[in-house]
Amino acid sequence: MTHFRQERDQPAIGKAVLVGMVSMVIFAIGVAVAGRILSGTEAGLKEAVGEPPPVPDTELSEVGIVNQPMFDVDRRTPLRIERAGRWLRSYGRDEKTGAIHIPVERAMDLMVSEAQGGGRKP
Repeated sequence: MTHFRQERDQPAIGKAVLVGMVSMVIFAIGVAVAGRILSGTEAGLKEAVGEPPPVPDTELSEVGIVNQPMFDVDRRTPLRIERAGRWLRSYGRDEKTGAIHIPVERAMDLMVSEAQGGGRKP
């Protein structure tokens, strides 16, 4: 007849602490390796592409959802629409790209007359 010994009722705290310490060391090594990879990638991108372009002017002193005005108080959109409307109703030339623009109504009249006349004439 075989007699079995009963296990101890206490957990093996030493083993649990050892596993926790080893896990923390592995985590720390992983964080260090990830940091080195990230800094190397950033340095490589800066060399290949250069510095990132500046943030465009958003007519705000700070950018972020906390500092943005309420929609019903924000007057930027009507100003932009009015500015775009002036551009669409005028003749001019874009200084940056050199593109020339004419009023939309005039452009539509030209397109209709070209379509009725069988296209552009050489």
